[in-house]
Amino acid sequence: MNEIWQFALLGLGAGAIYALLAQGLVLIYKGTGVLNFAQGAFAMVAAYVFFELRVQNEWATLPAFVIAVALVASNSYTRSATIVLPVGEAREAFGHSFQLQQVREVTTPRTRVVKADVLLDSDQVYAPANTKYLLQGIDVGTPSVRTGLRGDVYLTLEPGATPGATEATIRVFIKPLTVWLWIGGALMVIGTLLAAFPGKRRRRPTDPVSAPVATDDPELVEAAT
Repeated sequence: MNEIWQFALLGLGAGAIYALLAQGLVLIYKGTGVLNFAQGAFAMVAAYVFFELRVQNEWATLPAFVIAVALVASNSYTRSATIVLPVGEAREAFGHSFQLQQVREVTTPRTRVVKADVLLDSDQVYAPANTKYLLQGIDVGTPSVRTGLRGDVYLTLEPGATPGATEATIRVFIKPLTVWLWIGGALMVIGTLLAAFPGKRRRRPTDPVSAPVATDDPELVEAAT
């Protein structure tokens, strides 16, 4: 009878995994019209990441789980769009509003930086930029990021923007749960510090598991010796 319950529980776990994968397949097809089998690969990546952290590197279960889930969720649900923003006009994408304030230039003896000031969700201005290193002649893009518990918003400035222009092309990336990667790493650091510097009340590994107890009973004293 115990074996029946054991195999029933094992089958229930496997069935739940298959049900979740099937549900994801249906939801993606209903939402986009694309038959996408990639969620199985993402689940496998999460399992490999958790195995690598928990088993191979002996991380604690909680931070390994948080990092594995956050990493896969952030990459699998990343959305992106290219938006042409005229100055002073707000554009909507992925539930966020973007409004270009200006395109300006900041020059130093070593660099020439073109920045686009973008008002995100009528809340705060972010400035993605393209930096040209004058000596090397290299152009490097610098994203501007808004971080939150639910997800991060990345803004990048496409090449070709000029100071004082009336419009600029912005690339938008929405990455959910990125901050949870940092939270998982912080949990690992905290656990490592607690293990490295135990408090005085915690038993040291070299202490005996039990200590002799003083007693006046002759029989107990004779048995102990």
